[in-house]
Amino acid sequence: MPVYEYRCGDCRKRSSILFRSFSDVSQPVCQHCGSANLAKLVSRVATIHSEESRLEALADPSALSGIDENDPKSVAAWARHSGWLARIAPPSPRAPRFLVG
Repeated sequence: MPVYEYRCGDCRKRSSILFRSFSDVSQPVCQHCGSANLAKLVSRVATIHSEESRLEALADPSALSGIDENDPKSVAAWARHSGWLARIAPPSPRAPRFLVG
């Protein structure tokens, strides 16, 4: 079932439209204003990696080459990337934060 993304030329809002099959794809209308003036957008693509390839990427010593342990932004970027490889979700912005002091 394809999902296509469109941007409305009238209200400039983005719409995602699900079609039940490829043969079902027809002229869509904006979900926000009802206009037929829609331009198709290029959607993001997700790639699937095996657990083995993710663990190999985590064990690769070259992954640590650009990290400056004295720069918090550098360490945070590495942690986000490593969390993605290990499939650890980042904390929600709405999650409570606890300060240890």
